[in-house]
Amino acid sequence: MKKILLIIVILLLKINLYADYLEVRVNVGIKNEPTSNSEVIYKATAGDLFLLLDSAQQTNGYYHIQIDGILNGWVYRTMVRLNKGDLPEIENEKPIPASVYGIGQIPNDYYQGIESLSGENLKKQLHLIIRNHTVFSYDKVWDILSETDKDPYNPENVIILYNKRSQKAIHRDRGTSFDYTAHGYNLNDSWNREHVWPKSHGFPNPKDTAYTDLHHLRPADRSTNSARNTRSFDECMNIYFDNAKTIETECHTSSSNWAWEPPKEIKGDVARMIFYMSVRYEGTDYNLEILDQVLLKGSKEPTIGKLSTLIRWHKEDPVDNWERQRNHVIYTKYQKNRNPFIDHPEWVSLIWN
Repeated sequence: MKKILLIIVILLLKINLYADYLEVRVNVGIKNEPTSNSEVIYKATAGDLFLLLDSAQQTNGYYHIQIDGILNGWVYRTMVRLNKGDLPEIENEKPIPASVYGIGQIPNDYYQGIESLSGENLKKQLHLIIRNHTVFSYDKVWDILSETDKDPYNPENVIILYNKRSQKAIHRDRGTSFDYTAHGYNLNDSWNREHVWPKSHGFPNPKDTAYTDLHHLRPADRSTNSARNTRSFDECMNIYFDNAKTIETECHTSSSNWAWEPPKEIKGDVARMIFYMSVRYEGTDYNLEILDQVLLKGSKEPTIGKLSTLIRWHKEDPVDNWERQRNHVIYTKYQKNRNPFIDHPEWVSLIWN
């Protein structure tokens, strides 16, 4: 009797294994290399969906991954319960996984003396921690941005701020991927260096430390950068059209006040760069402040707005792997300081309640 039951169970399992069940796995991790070729059961590119439809594939093993022929690694799969169903819809744009970057950890001793602090006390202590960073020349920034803002799927390109123009290049979830060599001020279609906190608002001299601070310098399409000008950040009604008003971007501007609204995917990035600048540059040499208002055109005050809007953007667009990686590269390879609001987003509400 027991033998008959065992045979029935085995038959049921076999039927189940060969039924229309599937397992979907997204390739996002890089693991250690397998010890033998026999352990490798599937080769794929980053982002592939693994469809396991028969028992021959339902074993533990390594999947080989290759990212545009550049990064190689391995994903180890363990046997899991299969789920019946159809393939999920695949979006054209996926958030860039942490495994593409290899993001480092926040040093345990970096943020010392901030326990139980809030308001101005927290702001002052963070200022003491992140000040006195390594400074680079403005010319050197070209090369540095090619690494800090590199497109992980196309290392010859940089991801530019503001624009999301599919006519231009590869359309990623972060923005347009732009040929690194197409930079400068003499090209018809090029990128240049955007000061997210306008340099005319507190540090107009290229010798000023804030002028070349990598935490707020980003590659940007030249014409879009020019259109943003020195505008404060706020919600706006008018869509900005680039390239002689023929290409619709996801930026907005305003005809009634001097304001600029970036695409939703980077609103939080912009806010955290502004928060960083206000903390890093205060005291006798600088005193950059965020106001809860939009500044007038032509203002040269060391201020920017709009605080309440930036706080809302910070909450609506949380920190992602792109920001974490950029913050880590700037800290480890260049300036040796960090953006506290990427590491600890909760500190925004403790300072600007």
